[in-house]
Amino acid sequence: GMKRDHGVGYVTLEYKIDGLGLALIYRDGVLCDAVTRGKDNVGDSVWENALRVKGIPRSIAKPGLNEIRGEVVWMMDDFDRYCDRMQELGKKAPSNPRNGAAGILKSHSPDAVESAGLSFIAYTYARGSSNGTQNADLEEIASMGFTVEDHSVVDAGDIEKTAEAMRAKRYSLPFPIDGVVIKVDDKSLYGDIGSTGKSPNYYRAYKFPPEEKETTVT
Repeated sequence: GMKRDHGVGYVTLEYKIDGLGLALIYRDGVLCDAVTRGKDNVGDSVWENALRVKGIPRSIAKPGLNEIRGEVVWMMDDFDRYCDRMQELGKKAPSNPRNGAAGILKSHSPDAVESAGLSFIAYTYARGSSNGTQNADLEEIASMGFTVEDHSVVDAGDIEKTAEAMRAKRYSLPFPIDGVVIKVDDKSLYGDIGSTGKSPNYYRAYKFPPEEKETTVT
């Protein structure tokens, strides 16, 4: 595991987005598949619907095989707008953005996906990258036309301070998050650090306590 934390040097801190994981496969620049990352990493192909999600380019300027992973999220504004519309139509609105987004992406028509206004935020350049660091990957993904969230590259000693500063901004973000993901920036270390089970050891989640809200009972 990561016992020698001081040995990893820099890390990136990114928000842990509470959405639906999606892997996008591009062959010679063209989006040819989009697969949800379900349990055991086996998912559904939702290519047609993915084309209607904001922030998923149909084509990228990169030859060969490229895989970009990220989350399909329902931005708060788009979610609220959709719920208002459902209410006006006398239909049931989804209870929360995460489950709602997953349901619409997997089971509805491309038109429904488009009118819901789902968005994609990219965070991993899974195949096709020749960069040495996670930060360089994020910059390249952004230059291809993907939406990449704000992130910080810090020395491993500054993790807690940075994570707390990110947590302070939690409720001003346009999408739901439930923590911070800490990633070793230097990808050449990934092989040494290795993986156990489902998740790689070079990623660490820093979960925030669940949000507490006051509700008014009418």
